[in-house]
Amino acid sequence: MQNRLTRDQIISSALDAVDSPSLDAKERPDGITITGTLGIGWLQRALDFFYKHFPIKGTLVSTTIVTTIGNEIVSLPADYIQDFRNGIVLANDEGRLTRRSMSYLLSKATLAQGKPRYYAVVDDTRLMLRDIPDKVYTATLYYYKLPNALSASSIPPFPDDQVLTDFLEIRYKEWLQMIPKGSSLEYMRGQIAALQKAGVGNEPEPDQVELDRTYYGGDATPDYDTSWMGRTTL
Repeated sequence: MQNRLTRDQIISSALDAVDSPSLDAKERPDGITITGTLGIGWLQRALDFFYKHFPIKGTLVSTTIVTTIGNEIVSLPADYIQDFRNGIVLANDEGRLTRRSMSYLLSKATLAQGKPRYYAVVDDTRLMLRDIPDKVYTATLYYYKLPNALSASSIPPFPDDQVLTDFLEIRYKEWLQMIPKGSSLEYMRGQIAALQKAGVGNEPEPDQVELDRTYYGGDATPDYDTSWMGRTTL
């Protein structure tokens, strides 16, 4: 899904709905050009809020990450919000890492080094790996990113421009003390729930039953993932 209005068109539509001469004088003195900072800042922060609470389809990107020998930590991109599920793939078809909790990784041995099999997101800036890399590995990280800063002619990457317009109208009315403070925040929370219910931005569901060998049949390694079956020959 993609909306149609630019940043300034969304702001102008919200100003038209509020219909406040004093607000118009501040935000678009000549009646056309958006010159104020209130609506621009509020719209950008609202977009960031939506993305952080519910990453929107269309902001999935990839980047290259590189490990360091003997170092369990890898830095995340500055615009990182959330990783795609199990979204790290080693180069040269060396395998795909599985995401686990930090608690799970801390239970793994640290003295023996090898090819990373698991990762955990420590915070918004770092990944933790197990096994700890025994050499330099290059991998592709798939993740959801923050939206870029909007310019006057930018079309916000968001499913519905009416949601953004209505938010900005509510936020302007808050500033004018026409409605209670916090109304715009409650509106955004309600719209996040509506988007989730509509299925907007949800990851595609797998078309098969995915059994985790770590929990079903023991901790099998990727190189011998039938070991959980036991003896297979007479």
